[in-house]
Amino acid sequence: MSNQRSRMRERLIAAGCPVDPIDPQLESSQRGLVIRSVSDNSNCIFELSNFGGIGYVVDIVISNPRSRPYTVCELSVDLPWIDPQFYFLEDPHEQTPACEEYVFSRHLTFPRKMVLNHRVLDYGRIPGYGWLRGLLLARSFCSIPASFHHGSEVRAVVHVTDQVDTDHLGDFSLYVDRSAAIQRGECGKRKFPGLFGPGVYEDDSQPPRESSAELACESFHGE
Repeated sequence: MSNQRSRMRERLIAAGCPVDPIDPQLESSQRGLVIRSVSDNSNCIFELSNFGGIGYVVDIVISNPRSRPYTVCELSVDLPWIDPQFYFLEDPHEQTPACEEYVFSRHLTFPRKMVLNHRVLDYGRIPGYGWLRGLLLARSFCSIPASFHHGSEVRAVVHVTDQVDTDHLGDFSLYVDRSAAIQRGECGKRKFPGLFGPGVYEDDSQPPRESSAELACESFHGE
């Protein structure tokens, strides 16, 4: 610790202000927020079945290793490709205060209490030695680049900006789930009437499953 910082620390203590204990392990960048994955199995980028586009689910914990509180002011994600249409799902309370679900589609929703999207500014305070845990939900009308095949891994970086505009980073691994697109292709194959009789149509009345995202929701509840 520099002499200037040491003198400042002594003045704060004399004024009765709480300060962090001097911990050599926290004298580096680790003094900031710690952003980590809860379960890599829950982190996914998946094809949306009904209207096209893709969805993102990241299950994270933001931990505060210090005694002073932080406020999460902004969240963002870096991907290995440029996605100009990426956006976080909007807090359902913004449109309907009584609504308690984030919605990807009619068949894929997440309870608001599970989600971190709205945990910013007034809702984003992390007390000393406290933490926030939940899902980041986002979508895009772009497609997953063809070079990322079903089941492959994508590296992403989650950025958390605090009240003094400091950027905190967390590295994450997300897996690619194209099962909805594969299912769409299979359901699109129909047997049309032939020369000697009527054809048989496949049953596509069942709602499509966003399998990886549903598993993320089930995993969150199961812990």
